[in-house]
Amino acid sequence: MLDKLAQNIKASRDNTFVAQDANGNIVNRTEGVAFAGGAAFSSEEGYFAAKVMRTLGVVYIEQQARV
Repeated sequence: MLDKLAQNIKASRDNTFVAQDANGNIVNRTEGVAFAGGAAFSSEEGYFAAKVMRTLGVVYIEQQARV
């Protein structure tokens, strides 16, 4: 199950990765993956999850830990 999840994330990231924007600025992001965390996360878990997603280049990150 974890292998399938990793394969899907990699495929989506590879297909939607943007290295530069229209102005030629380096952005290194993926617009095909999003992350939503919930209130069950502790602050540390939310921080770690956000760091992992940012490492993958995800820009659409939402979680209740920020409130």
